[in-house]
Amino acid sequence: MTAKRIFLVTLFTLHFSLFTNLSFAQRAKDIEKFQEELSKYEADKKELGSKFNRMMDTTKANIYSRLAWGYYLDNTDSALYYSELLKELSERIGYKKGLAKYYNGLGLTYMNKHLNIPLALEDYNKAVKIYSEIGDKDGLGWTYNNMGLLYLSVDNYAEAIKAHTNALKVREEIGDKANMSESYRKRARNYETAGNYPEALKDILSSLKVAEEAGFKEGIETSYKRIGEIYEKEGNYPEALKNFIASSKVRGKTGSKFSIATSYENLGRVYLHQGQYEEAEKNFRDGLTIFEEINNPAGIQECNADIGTIYFDKGNYDDALKYYLIALKIAEEMRNNSHIADLLNKITLLYKTQKKYQDALRYATRSLSVGLDSKYMDGLKEAYGNLAEIYGKLNDYASAYKYQVLFQHLKDSLVNNENTNKMKQLEMQYKFDKDLAAQKAEQDKKDAQTQLEIQKQKNIQFRMLGGAVVLIAFVIGLIFRNRNKQRIKVLEIRQGISRDLHDEIGASLSSVQLMSSFAAESLNGSSSDAKQWMNRIGENTTESMEKIRDIVWTLNSSKDISANIITRMNQFISHSLEPKDIACNFISDEEVNDVLSDFIRKRNVYLIFKEAVNNAAKYSEATEVNIKFKIENKKLLLTISDNGKGFDAAIITRGNGLNNMLYRAKQINAILEIKSSKGEGTFISLKMPVTPLRYKWFKKAV
Repeated sequence: MTAKRIFLVTLFTLHFSLFTNLSFAQRAKDIEKFQEELSKYEADKKELGSKFNRMMDTTKANIYSRLAWGYYLDNTDSALYYSELLKELSERIGYKKGLAKYYNGLGLTYMNKHLNIPLALEDYNKAVKIYSEIGDKDGLGWTYNNMGLLYLSVDNYAEAIKAHTNALKVREEIGDKANMSESYRKRARNYETAGNYPEALKDILSSLKVAEEAGFKEGIETSYKRIGEIYEKEGNYPEALKNFIASSKVRGKTGSKFSIATSYENLGRVYLHQGQYEEAEKNFRDGLTIFEEINNPAGIQECNADIGTIYFDKGNYDDALKYYLIALKIAEEMRNNSHIADLLNKITLLYKTQKKYQDALRYATRSLSVGLDSKYMDGLKEAYGNLAEIYGKLNDYASAYKYQVLFQHLKDSLVNNENTNKMKQLEMQYKFDKDLAAQKAEQDKKDAQTQLEIQKQKNIQFRMLGGAVVLIAFVIGLIFRNRNKQRIKVLEIRQGISRDLHDEIGASLSSVQLMSSFAAESLNGSSSDAKQWMNRIGENTTESMEKIRDIVWTLNSSKDISANIITRMNQFISHSLEPKDIACNFISDEEVNDVLSDFIRKRNVYLIFKEAVNNAAKYSEATEVNIKFKIENKKLLLTISDNGKGFDAAIITRGNGLNNMLYRAKQINAILEIKSSKGEGTFISLKMPVTPLRYKWFKKAV
């Protein structure tokens, strides 16, 4: 966590207006300049004598502030020294803005060096209070920005997003589009870290739009870069490449050598992912040349390591080793233990591939030592695994067993830690969703003042749907809790709820649909926006009615034909495929109804079927669909195939539909397989094991 916090603070610093992409030498020049300003101020004060206006001390306070900012990355003691001078002078002359700068800078120093989160937050809140009192919205925006970075460093995504949203609002009020663009990107970083890529992408696109409106080239190139990074994480390399190229074009115009070198590195990484080694090497070498020119060790090390990986993938092990060793030397000079361990493991793999196990053993042992000293768990796990394999090849089975046990133990430990982190992330995401819902409710309330009649109709719909969801959740929970002791009673309740959902809520939603259609007709000639909202209410209500019909059917446990899943499937086939003139060959076995008497299984199987058939109808351009639904080898088998255009399953991006199908299959302990290729159609298979007791029962019944 410490390394992560330092990285995040450094990230903020690189975007701060005074220190963007500055080297240590450049910061030293700035500090020298500030010192000269301070000396000149003292000389001017002495020359003026009695004519000196005490309020001119605000100039001195601002110089103290700049000196504190200049030192905080490299010399904490000097930063704190000038911070205290700033505080003392600001209090003496009543300079509130100086005090706000003191607390803001002190908070960042505590976060960066001491990692004292409570103290940093306390100082930021003091700065916010003072900036708010004096109406300094620029300072307020920067303080909120720092607070967002602080919350992100402790994985508190909800508070971090709230802080960056506050910064965005303040900057929007003063028309600071350059920093508005940055606030969007900072908020996107929280969504991205939380794994919410759609919201992250939405914010970065907003950042790009604002930056383009303001002609802010740095914001434009950074936005393109961030879009590329998100697509790269999702494995969408063509889109990643497209945005990295766009970023590089803008960067070329800005003239920032660091940015240009970073652009080449990003492009090289995507080409490497795609196996385009010549393009990858060209970009890595271009980036390396610039990193060497500006003397950026981290960039030099990473480019050399990447070039080594290209040669390794191409089987050129001598050149791969050459570049790995260059990168390793630089990492050791920087004392970057994680990079040292990773490079040692790369060299170990290189020697293992060549079956030079003694050389591999030497580097694996060094990696083990670095991992143990630095507690770099990922590198340590890889070292254990390498040692287990190498000792096995050297016939030292005792040592091989020892390191295999250590490898497995650490692997299990990391998995447990990952699960813990995921639970923490889910908890934070829940809090964020809750806060976001509260903010949305507040915004809805404001919108209601201008669109009162439309909002009333929306509220009716929300209440009806909300009540249905709560009622269904209650019924399902009741069924699970009491199904063993009160099975008959639960079945009666379930059937009663089905009738209520159909008769009461279904009827109410039908009324809402009818009223919305009447309202839309009555609004002819009136506000087009109002009519559009009325139409949307009708569409949403129709969709809700269809979903409630599915729920009612799922809950229906009776043996009549309306509860039969095969009958339901045939109805959906008629509804979705026949209007598109798609022929369907449906082979089914009635005994599947006995297996799916459990409403959870029945619902999930049906919804997987429904999603697959719906996709075939909408996207496949097929003329024929074949469906088989029966029991084979003590397994429930559902296959759906079409002769449509198909798709490349290796690069297709998973949407909500596919994710939902996979999730539902997992819920019923089933295996879902999807096979497709361009021009070859699509084949979907669902296999669900049948429990021995249930299978034995319905076989006897047959």
